[in-house]
Amino acid sequence: MDSSGLSENGIGKRSLEDVKNDDKNSGTDIQAKSTLKTIKDEVLLDNIPNPFTESTSISYTIGKEYKSAELRITDILGRIVKVYALSNIKGQVTFDGSPYKGSLYYSSLIVDGIVVKSKTMVIER
Repeated sequence: MDSSGLSENGIGKRSLEDVKNDDKNSGTDIQAKSTLKTIKDEVLLDNIPNPFTESTSISYTIGKEYKSAELRITDILGRIVKVYALSNIKGQVTFDGSPYKGSLYYSSLIVDGIVVKSKTMVIER
C-alpha cells in the first residue's frame, strides 16, 4: 500500500457496480443542471447603447411563468439606483442615466426573488 492508502492494483480500477451507482446518483444532478441551463438560455437581458451618456434601452425576456419580477439598477458599490417592476414576460424599459455620475452600473433581472441575469452598463461623462 502506498502513502495515499491505495494499493497499486486498486488505482484506476472500478467495479461495474460503482459505475452503475454513479449513473443513478448523478441522474438528479444532470436533470437539475439541464433545468437551470434551460432557464438561463431563455432569459435575455441587454441594453443599447452601452456605453451611454444620457439614457439606454434595456430589453428583457424572462421566458417562463413567474410570480414577481423586477429590473434593478445598482451602482458599482451595490447601492440600488432604480427599480422597475415588470409585469410582462418580455419588454423594454428606458433607464435615464443623466442624473448619475459616469461609472459602472449593473442591471439585474430578478425573478421570484432570484437574480437570473446581470449585465454591466457604463455611463460615460
